[in-house]
Amino acid sequence: MSSNKLVIISNYFPPDIGGGSSRVYEFVEHLSKYLKIYLFTRIPYIYDNSLLFSFKKTKINNYFVNKVKLGIFKYLDALKICNFKLIFLYFLYLCRIKEKDFKILISTPPAEPFLTSLIFSKIFKKRVILDLRDDWINVNYIKSKGLIKLQNYIIKILYKKYINNIDLFICINNSISDSVKDIINKKIPILIIPNIPNSEIFSPNNKVSRKFFEFNENDFIISYAGNLDAEYINIEPLLHSFKYLKNKRIKLLLIGFGRLEVKYKKIINKYSIQNMVEFLGKRDKDFIAKIYSISDICLVPLSFDPVYQYALPSKLFEILSCKKAVLAFGPKDGELSKIVENNKLGIFIWENNEKVISKLLLKFYNNRNLIKEYEKNSSKLIKEKYNYNKLIKNLVNNINRL
Repeated sequence: MSSNKLVIISNYFPPDIGGGSSRVYEFVEHLSKYLKIYLFTRIPYIYDNSLLFSFKKTKINNYFVNKVKLGIFKYLDALKICNFKLIFLYFLYLCRIKEKDFKILISTPPAEPFLTSLIFSKIFKKRVILDLRDDWINVNYIKSKGLIKLQNYIIKILYKKYINNIDLFICINNSISDSVKDIINKKIPILIIPNIPNSEIFSPNNKVSRKFFEFNENDFIISYAGNLDAEYINIEPLLHSFKYLKNKRIKLLLIGFGRLEVKYKKIINKYSIQNMVEFLGKRDKDFIAKIYSISDICLVPLSFDPVYQYALPSKLFEILSCKKAVLAFGPKDGELSKIVENNKLGIFIWENNEKVISKLLLKFYNNRNLIKEYEKNSSKLIKEKYNYNKLIKNLVNNINRL
């Protein structure tokens, strides 16, 4: 008999920001319409006095959130060893669950999936669904050095072995799906589900006037919302290009926070472009959607490094859902370039060339009608290809068949 209870395990959940957090939140919101959801996540990196507890269960809407305080395990963070503390806590948590008839969806970085899939499938005998957001198993190996690189090499070997314990895969795009097919030795269902934006918040109807935010009607506004901490965030080339555009009414709005803010401010001071960039800090999704609504073009700044060729940031779909044009950076011929260029959603830039970037910006600065064409294409793509209600119903049907 199929259980309607689903345990979702993720390292990231609001108030954490970023693609992983947003993706899991929308999964929970959508799946809770059909299944009884138990969410297990750890205390976020964002400090909050109200969250200082261990294995604390709260109910939000019709799903349960189980948060865990890492306590002494937080000191293992400095060792960067696979988040073994989280694996241990996942194990303890599942031992505590009174309702034993459940399935498990894991959405975590690569070290955890192979370990948790092994533990859950061998010990708990549960049906395991793995959500693969990116090709981090290879990215982490390529980008690491020394003993950490050796550790990640061992992870790659074990990952290929134990990924066959998974019963259902959710992949963010076809490239990730193909990479899974290359290493599994049996027929396992693989569903393609891109990042799911909240269609009520990220909508062309959720808009305000520029006067609401006290921005000038004649400014050419570029906006970015998200992480300002990760190495794959690639806003620097845009800032460097501004030195050629000082006489133009261009305004870059940055929503988010992190260590990169210090680096960006040094560039801004170097070129004396303080009037062209504004930091808006941490904001909620509704604020972000409203900033998108007043923007001429929205930024998806992925690193040019080829290791990120499979990455497809969640903010892209939030931008498209708001019917906005895209300014994207990323590796040549990667997933991001394919979706932006093939569907004519905006500008895609694959090389770090400040003058080229400035000339492309000028092209759109002087031709706002071209941006309107991209906006139409964004709206069309979301309506025709990414019907999330159908995707979620198909996922639920596959979960119920396990």
